[in-house]
Amino acid sequence: MMKSEEVTRILENAIRIGKGVIRYGSVASYIPELAKADKNKLGICLYTIDGNQFETGNTEDRFTIQSISKVMALCLALETFGAEFVFDHVGVEPSGEAFNSLVELDNRSNRPFNPMINSGAITVASLLVNHYSIEDMQKYMQEVCEDPEIAIDEAVFQSEMATCARNKAIAYLLKSKDIIDTDVEESVTFYTKMCSMSVNARDLARFGLLLANDGVQLSTGKSATAFWGAETASRAAQQPRASCSAAGLATIAGYSYRPLRMTWCW
Repeated sequence: MMKSEEVTRILENAIRIGKGVIRYGSVASYIPELAKADKNKLGICLYTIDGNQFETGNTEDRFTIQSISKVMALCLALETFGAEFVFDHVGVEPSGEAFNSLVELDNRSNRPFNPMINSGAITVASLLVNHYSIEDMQKYMQEVCEDPEIAIDEAVFQSEMATCARNKAIAYLLKSKDIIDTDVEESVTFYTKMCSMSVNARDLARFGLLLANDGVQLSTGKSATAFWGAETASRAAQQPRASCSAAGLATIAGYSYRPLRMTWCW
C-alpha cells in the first residue's frame, strides 16, 4: 500500500501535468452558460475505503453535476421500483453511439441501451417524476453526497432548457415507442434540473466512496439501505457500479456487466 505522502505527490504531479495542457482544451459550449466556466480551475479529491482523504487544487469550487446525476437517479429508481422493473425499461448494454444519439433507439431497439446515455437517463427520470419532486431529488443528492449546500444552478438550468431540443426529441421518440408514459416536458424538465445541481469534487468523491464501500457511508456508518431500500447495502451499491462499468458515462463505453470494487475519485 502506498504511503500518504506518495499519494499526495502523485496527485500534485497530476495537477501540475494537467495545468500544463489546459491551454489545448476548451470548456463545453453546447450549453451557453457552461461556456463561461473558468477552464483553469482544476482539482482532484480522492477518498479511500480505509478512511483516507487526499485532495489538491480547486476541490471546493462548485460546478453543475451534469451526467453524473444519471448514476444518482439510477440509484433512486432502483430503490423505488427494484432492478427488474427499472431494467425492463432501460437496458444494461454498451452503446456504440454518442451519449445523445437517437440512432440506436430509433433503428435497433425498443428501449434505451443503458441508463448512462441520455435516452436511458430520460427514461429513468420519467420513472421518477410521478413519484418525486425535484426537491426530493435534491435532498437525496444532498444525503448521498453529505452536502446540504447542493442546489440547482438556476443560470445553467435556464441555459440548458433553452438549448435542449435534442433531449426533447429523444423524449418524444421514447414516448412514440411507448417506452415512457409520463409527460415529455415534465420528464425533460426533471432531467435537466437534476443535471443542473451544483456540486464540488468532494461531493462526488464522497458519493463514489459510498458505492465503492458496498453502500455504507464511511463517515456515518449509515447503510445504503437507508437511502435505497434494496435487499442489502452491497446489492444496492453493486447495481449502479455494474451499470457504469458496462455503459460508461458518455461516448466511451466498457463491455463488462459485473460488480466492481474500486476507489472512486473526481
